[in-house]
Amino acid sequence: ERSRSTARVTHAKLLDVGFRIVQQSNDKGDIRNGQGYVSRHEYNKQLPQLREIEHDIWLRDHLLKGFDWAPRTNEDLLLHRNVTVFEKLPQEEQIYYDVMARSTYEWLEQQGYALVRA
Repeated sequence: ERSRSTARVTHAKLLDVGFRIVQQSNDKGDIRNGQGYVSRHEYNKQLPQLREIEHDIWLRDHLLKGFDWAPRTNEDLLLHRNVTVFEKLPQEEQIYYDVMARSTYEWLEQQGYALVRA
């Protein structure tokens, strides 16, 4: 079920930036040659928004669990330094979300999927 949840969230966040996941090839040939295909360059233009979406997913989960902000994280007390808006995150955390957002495109390609404009 966790895998299904991850897939649903990935699909939803890509739809949020105007992209839809499709199989790379279909009866009519390779989708990457067709109109509407999203190149890596076009995908990378959406990275700032995708990074923020990634953090928002994490933030909502932690807020629903009762976490609050604190300068030092203490999970036993439900305190976490990253319970804040993306712009206020420490740089190392922003980089983490950047890596997550960048890796989605490559992972989809490796699995035989492509992105098209929704």
